[in-house]
Amino acid sequence: MPVREILKVAARRDIQGVAITDHNRTDGSEKTRRLAREAGLLSIRAMELSAREGHILVYGLQEPVPPRLPAAEALEKIREQGGLAVAAHPYRFWSGLGEAVVRKVQFEGVEGLNARTTRRDNRRAERLAQDLGLPMTAGSDAHRLADIGRGLLVFADGYETEGDLLVAIRKGRGRPVGLSRGAGQTARYVTKAVGEWVLRGFRRM
Repeated sequence: MPVREILKVAARRDIQGVAITDHNRTDGSEKTRRLAREAGLLSIRAMELSAREGHILVYGLQEPVPPRLPAAEALEKIREQGGLAVAAHPYRFWSGLGEAVVRKVQFEGVEGLNARTTRRDNRRAERLAQDLGLPMTAGSDAHRLADIGRGLLVFADGYETEGDLLVAIRKGRGRPVGLSRGAGQTARYVTKAVGEWVLRGFRRM
C-alpha cells in the first residue's frame, strides 16, 4: 500500500498515529515517519520480525534485527537498541510464537487484539497478557487500505513523540479496541495461508 494513501485513510478515520510493521524491514516505517510529520500524524519506527519460533512486533527500533534468530537472542538485540518487543498474535498457528515461548522469553508486551486473528485466539492472547502482567497492544494487521483501523490501541492522553508513546505502551496506558477475524475472512485467510505455506516448503513465515 502506498504510504501517502495509508496516511490519508488514517486521517479520514480520525487515527492520530500509525505504526507500519512490514516483515523484517524498516524502510517503509522510516518513510512513513517522515511523511506523517508533514500530515500532522505520529508514526513510530516499527517492524514485524520473523524469529525462529514466530513473529515479534518491534517498536522504536534503531536498526533492523536479522530474521530467523531464536526469540531470546532477537530480544537481546532489540533491548540493546532500546526497542519495545511485543509477542505478535501468539496463538496464530502459522506465525504465532505460542504460549510456551511467550511465557519463557521476557517480552515487554503481548498483542491482545489483532484484527486478522479469530476472536477466540485474541481472547486467549488477552488472558495470557493479564496472567503475565504485561501491557497489551492492538493492530489492524492491515494488508489493504480497507482494513486500516480495524484494530486500535486507544489512549486517554495524546502523545507527540515516539518516546512518550513507547513509555505509555510500556506502562499499559493503551486500551485495545477493534474487530476480530470473522468466519468468511477465516475461510479466505486459511486458503491463502495454506497455499503460501506449501510454496515456502512447509516453513513458517
